[in-house]
Amino acid sequence: MTHINDPEEPGQSVREFEEWKRGKAAEATAQPVRPSIFITDQQFADRWGVSRPTIWKMAKADPDFPQPIKLSPGTTRWRLEDVENYEAARAAASA
Repeated sequence: MTHINDPEEPGQSVREFEEWKRGKAAEATAQPVRPSIFITDQQFADRWGVSRPTIWKMAKADPDFPQPIKLSPGTTRWRLEDVENYEAARAAASA
């Protein structure tokens, strides 16, 4: 039986082993993925001090505005990270 992590195993090249080793090293140093946090249109509206319809109008009118994500029929949310990135970009543009 050939093990990818054994360079002495017949049929396995040193190159394959080195590629495997680099992949394992990359996995060990990879940054953990931050789970997505979703907010409702009401939470988004409250955050900005506007109405829910205003949030939807802005999403339709501005292609740079964070777009809603349909999680299931009747359930649409905004990714908080997208909202924060948009807010930061707006703040930087107005500075």
